[in-house]
Amino acid sequence: MPIYEYIAETAGCAHCASGFDTLQKIADAQLTHCPQCGQPVKRKLSAPSVAMGGAHLTTENHAS
Repeated sequence: MPIYEYIAETAGCAHCASGFDTLQKIADAQLTHCPQCGQPVKRKLSAPSVAMGGAHLTTENHAS
């Protein structure tokens, strides 16, 4: 499940004013309001975490 980042569209509470993240299923609808204060929020565009190649995989050689 991906982690989505949200930030308040207008002045919000301490939770959403600087942004917050939440774990959601891909099929879940995006949040429209802060879960704590109810202010409108929008999803931020953020960089994904991507692992390339086989170096990130655990092998018998790395187990020691």
